[in-house]
Amino acid sequence: MKKLEKSVESGLAFHLCNGKLISSVKELYDEIHHMSEDVFSHHVNSERNDFSNWVKDVFGDKKLSQDIAKAATPTMMKRVLSSVFADKKESVTKTVKTAAPKAAAKTTAPKAAAKTTAPKVAAPKTAVKATASKAAPKAASKTPAKKGK
Repeated sequence: MKKLEKSVESGLAFHLCNGKLISSVKELYDEIHHMSEDVFSHHVNSERNDFSNWVKDVFGDKKLSQDIAKAATPTMMKRVLSSVFADKKESVTKTVKTAAPKAAAKTTAPKAAAKTTAPKVAAPKTAVKATASKAAPKAASKTPAKKGK
């Protein structure tokens, strides 16, 4: 990604037919939004795709070069280049968005679990003790009575 944003020396820059120079793929991405149809069709037509060749030869990015070669219109070229530079922004956004809920879940889940499980555990133990203490005197009173008879 960074190599596509990095400017190349003037000898390797892309010379548009209108005289403008493009020194990086990022500059191509920015320029394609303002490029006239005439300039675009001069460099991209049924015989050639100068942008594809430039990306392959200067930046060595064969995958991007192939994707650009398929872009026959400025709109298609914008989509291809947007996907390259939008991925970087999306991955940063996704990282930030996914990290925050995980952190929140870790801090709130144990507190919620402790509050809900503590009373449930304590209640049955108390009930068992009460039942056992009530049952014990009855059993004790029955047993001596039987022994005495």
